[in-house]
Formats: sequence, structure tokens, C-alpha cells
Amino acid sequence: MPQSEEHPKEKKEQTNDPVHSDMPVPPPTSTDDLKSLIEKNIKWSQVIYTQNRRIGSRLTLMVIGSYIRLLLIVIPIVFAVIYLPPLVKDVWNQYGNLFQGTGSPISSINVNDVLKQLGGSTTNLNISPDQLQQVIKSIQK
Repeated sequence: MPQSEEHPKEKKEQTNDPVHSDMPVPPPTSTDDLKSLIEKNIKWSQVIYTQNRRIGSRLTLMVIGSYIRLLLIVIPIVFAVIYLPPLVKDVWNQYGNLFQGTGSPISSINVNDVLKQLGGSTTNLNISPDQLQQVIKSIQK
């Protein structure tokens, strides 16, 4: 491969755009040089201004999004505080007798009543009340 050819990745694009030029700028010596430097400065300022506007709008959208996320978390909590206590009170009134007692819920339930509600009778069982009490005690442990 000849020495004069350069690899495409190694080539630097040559542009005439003064904003994107990477060449060092010599100190100004005339009014034309000062004029060109001022024009470059104005172009850079415009580029920076447009970037800052974009960044500002993105930050505004981020703040709005964070407020929306906060509302999505807080609103259900507020509704729960307002509406759940009456609902829980109604449920507690309906099923509270199951949960009343001094120990676990099992100790407050009469086994004979449960069997009668299930359609069976206590006389058909071959289990003595003492055996049932032992089973309940073993469950409570």
C-alpha cells in the first residue's frame, strides 16, 4: 500500500466551519482578525444558547415528571387514609366475632359449632372432646 493513501478512519474531515475548527487561533493583528474572532465568538454563543435552552426544557420536563410520580404515590395513600377506615370497620363488625378471644383465633372457636355449621353432627364422630382439645393445643404451639 502506498504511503500517500490514508486509512478512512484516520482521515480528519476538513471543514470551513469556524465554529468546529480545531486549529489554534493566532493572536489578532488587524481589524479583520478581530472581526473574524468576534464572529466566531457570536457563533459559539449561539450554539451554547441553543444547547442551554434544550437543557432547560429537559430539566423542566424532568421536574414535571417527578411531580407526577410523587402524585401517583401520594394520591392512593390519601384515598386509603380517607376510605379504608370505614371499610375496615364494616369488615371488622361482620367478622369480628371470629377474631375475638384471648389467644389465637382457634382458641375462641367452639369445635362443635363449626362441625354443626359444616353439616355434620358431633355424635357421628369417633373423636372425643379431649382428643380435639389436644389437637387444638398442638396447633397453637
